[in-house]
Amino acid sequence: MKYSPQQHEAASKIYLGCLMMDKEALLKRRVPPEALYGGWQYLYLGMLKNLVDGKGIQPADLYMEFGKEEWWPGAKIVSDLPNNAVSGSRAKGYAEKLIEMFQFLQVMRWNKQLELMIEGGEEEILAKAEAGLLKIRSEDETVCVKLSEAIRMLNENPGNQKISVGESRFDAKLALTRGGLHVLAARPSMGKSSLAVWLSIMAARGHPVMIFTLEMTTSELVRRMLGMGVDIQNLPIWINDKAGMTIEEIMTRAQIMRGQYGIDLVVVDYMQLVRTSTKHQNREREVAYVSSCLKELSKKIDAPVLALSQLNRELEGRSNKRPTLANLRESGAIEQDADTVTFLYREDYYADQEGKTSHAPGVVEVLIAKQRGGATGVMLANWERAANKWHSWRDKGEPESPQRDMGALF
Repeated sequence: MKYSPQQHEAASKIYLGCLMMDKEALLKRRVPPEALYGGWQYLYLGMLKNLVDGKGIQPADLYMEFGKEEWWPGAKIVSDLPNNAVSGSRAKGYAEKLIEMFQFLQVMRWNKQLELMIEGGEEEILAKAEAGLLKIRSEDETVCVKLSEAIRMLNENPGNQKISVGESRFDAKLALTRGGLHVLAARPSMGKSSLAVWLSIMAARGHPVMIFTLEMTTSELVRRMLGMGVDIQNLPIWINDKAGMTIEEIMTRAQIMRGQYGIDLVVVDYMQLVRTSTKHQNREREVAYVSSCLKELSKKIDAPVLALSQLNRELEGRSNKRPTLANLRESGAIEQDADTVTFLYREDYYADQEGKTSHAPGVVEVLIAKQRGGATGVMLANWERAANKWHSWRDKGEPESPQRDMGALF
């Protein structure tokens, strides 16, 4: 397309004039403020604010609210906008023109940025380009939901806000909510990768699942799944085991998979192995960036992201080796971003390390240390490590329930 700033400004003014003549057009076609030219973005934002506040968007109304602002273009200029528009019915056409211009400018900016990416490898350049173009495509699809409408949707379908794994005790205690970042953290040999595989299998009975495994290969992961005695051939599970994956690649691929296959759960194993395409001052800031991106991803795809995380070694020096939030590596950022933080602790592991007899062989304590909108606490589960099976979920102090045959669940 041919672009000129003069045409962009003219289209912005006509569009604003159309809105003044037909405010319903604002609800029919959403235009991002950045799509308007220069200072006209401020007037558009002012109109949106007035509309939300229940006020008018005529020139006189806008003058009363914003006439003393530095960006105010002048009463006469604003008053002439409806006259230039001629008819409010033209709003849709000019909205599409503005979005087309906006996307064109974004592509041009990306072209310039890609020319400067010569330091990175081919894969890194491709990931950044995909991420940028995906963002351009999705900008136009973002919808602002009125608070009352969001509440109505929640009331009508509250169950759709979380992904069930089909284990009643787990689902009741720890909800994998849509748009939430759920962190599962433990020291080595506690079973965090195994539990993530089990949760993926269980969730896949009703929801498509995407697993990014940066520690195990696809073959290793599938071997663990087969060990559960489950026919996994027809389960909607996708696995990406590319080594050295960047957070930008993960975000791009997850969003594409969400769009193509309706992915309802993303699993990342594990956070500290995820690279970033940009350099950071230290490891703590790098992991903080990964954490914030995973949280952003969960909101963009409206699905839970289950991210596995390491714990630092400080707890190994304590007599009570149950993890706390302070033991998260780079804990500040992860704790802040996460909607839930869950730790795993095995008494039998440490008993074996110390040459003692375990009082709870095969039992894993699942410690819910943080849960937005829910309670913290402790669950117990039996873990058959060789078969990668998790069963007998219960509250602490509650007797074991009979083990269910995994094959019978599918």
